[in-house]
Amino acid sequence: MGTVTELRSTPAGVTVGEAVRAFETHLRTTPINRAGDRYASAHTVRAYTTAVGLVLPAAMPVAELATGDGALRLRTAFTDRWGTAAVATRNAKRAALLKFVDYCQGAGLLDGDADPMAGIDPAGTAASQPRTRPRTGIDALLADTGHGLRERALWALAYESYARAEELLQLNVENLNLRNRSARTVGKGGDEAVIMWDVGAARLLARLVRGRASGPVFLTERRGKGEATGQIERGNLAGDGRKRLSYDRALQLLKAASGGWTLHDLRHSGISHALEDGVPMPVVMAKSRHRDLASFRRYANPSLEYAQRQVEQARRRSQRGGPR
Repeated sequence: MGTVTELRSTPAGVTVGEAVRAFETHLRTTPINRAGDRYASAHTVRAYTTAVGLVLPAAMPVAELATGDGALRLRTAFTDRWGTAAVATRNAKRAALLKFVDYCQGAGLLDGDADPMAGIDPAGTAASQPRTRPRTGIDALLADTGHGLRERALWALAYESYARAEELLQLNVENLNLRNRSARTVGKGGDEAVIMWDVGAARLLARLVRGRASGPVFLTERRGKGEATGQIERGNLAGDGRKRLSYDRALQLLKAASGGWTLHDLRHSGISHALEDGVPMPVVMAKSRHRDLASFRRYANPSLEYAQRQVEQARRRSQRGGPR
């Protein structure tokens, strides 16, 4: 069972700051599986608590979220900060705030009938936005030296390893096995995961981490401002003070370079292209670490590029077999 943190204030006077600290303890100590032996990763705990702090002032009483003004304040702050963010980012922040509200209601800090997130619906991916990108476009993107080495290494890894963006951004140099083209990272649910990649990403990655023995693989260009105050965890800093590259910044760079692609598009494309090349589905699933066939099937949709090749090949076969 999770640990219940004693709050100094009465429930009616508990502030957001106090509730967030209790929420953090709850996340760290409450199992997330039936067996009771798995807990939220440090990355998840940090992401959830940070999201709350970005839209709610620490001194605000939690009980105010049950009022019209308090709920409006939360919804407005959410929309201002993440209303136009990427679908994955917006939905992740929404999930974090819903989790916080649920915790506060369960702890008796907030009216159980309150719904301060009403109207903040999950964002969807536009149906017209194809996930499988053309091979020629991906090849050109990775070969373009006008983009930084850091970016091209990340993009190549996303395409070749089939790993989630968060898993790649959590990579540390000391956990890389460059010779075997593999690495250990924090996977979905906080479990350790092993990812592998091909020669294209291997060349870029070796250049990117040359001379470094530890710390985050993907770093910001400048030193982290929170280093001296301890706001940035030591594990997210390199020896020179630069901090781990954030998902939002990585996404921004890829969108600017590609005209709107996401890191998930590269992962999706890598999986789809492997299936188009005839790699058996169980083999691709083993590499992508998908366990559910139903969720994996969406990757089996052929790209327009592949569909056109198949049509042209069928036409040529028909012409060869027709009357001479």
